[in-house]
Amino acid sequence: MDILPIGGEYYAGRVRYLGGAALQSAPVVVLHSKSTRKFYRATVEAAPTGSVGHDATFPATVTARMLPGVYALEVYADNAMTQLIAYDEFAVRAERVAKTTGETDNTSASQS
Repeated sequence: MDILPIGGEYYAGRVRYLGGAALQSAPVVVLHSKSTRKFYRATVEAAPTGSVGHDATFPATVTARMLPGVYALEVYADNAMTQLIAYDEFAVRAERVAKTTGETDNTSASQS
């Protein structure tokens, strides 16, 4: 299970068939919370030239709206989200990360 920092970008990975072949069209990739019954959609882009598949990334603007908890990763073959082609029930745990403010380095430059 990955740790997803709420408010940070999360790269979910490259989506392609197990044999390595590309999907016919861009998939829909979501993180779904069973407890809140909400899902959050990734930005999906074609992999760089020379690579096969689509890269799925959840931008910070999306993860900032998430609540702490465990999310399933779901991959659909269609925009209507009716054809589920991959599922990982315990893909990520979203966690709040404390902001750092005014951190000070207390190490001495010269230790005698």
